[in-house]
Amino acid sequence: MTFNDRFADEINKRKRIELGVRGEDAQTAANFVPSNYLDLTQLQDYWSPARVNHHTEATIGIYGVHEALRLGVQEEGLANRFARHQ
Repeated sequence: MTFNDRFADEINKRKRIELGVRGEDAQTAANFVPSNYLDLTQLQDYWSPARVNHHTEATIGIYGVHEALRLGVQEEGLANRFARHQ
């Protein structure tokens, strides 16, 4: 997954750092999304120099991505999939 700076600026407007890992200088949005499920603001912090552990991904989500990739890449083939969506 990739996204640009404009998208990052938008999702950071809803950023909330959990109390247990929040530093004194952390800013928290009032209009945060109350879910840790694939919260990209948490993933950004994990891959930043801060390396804040975001959460443990739900196993069913990982299986879902695996199955989607299997269907899209292995069974249909990338060239066919690209042509179909084009």
